[in-house]
Amino acid sequence: MGIEISDPSGESDDDATFKILYRCYELGLIVISFAGNVLRIQPPLNIETELLEEGFRIINQAMYDFEAGAITDDVLGYKAGW
Repeated sequence: MGIEISDPSGESDDDATFKILYRCYELGLIVISFAGNVLRIQPPLNIETELLEEGFRIINQAMYDFEAGAITDDVLGYKAGW
């Protein structure tokens, strides 16, 4: 499953994607990207429902934090080594 991240004009937004990925990491969830602007979600087939819900709660929180401007551009400094 993937979630495509775009700017308001519909263009892919790699920086926004990275900020969301980084915030997920800070909240305890490792998510990777695909093609720069897609959050790639690939849980194991036998994942417990509670863990899946927690993962989506974290992704939702990270997206909310991004929309609220709570993730600074400083985190983009880690993008090169990600």
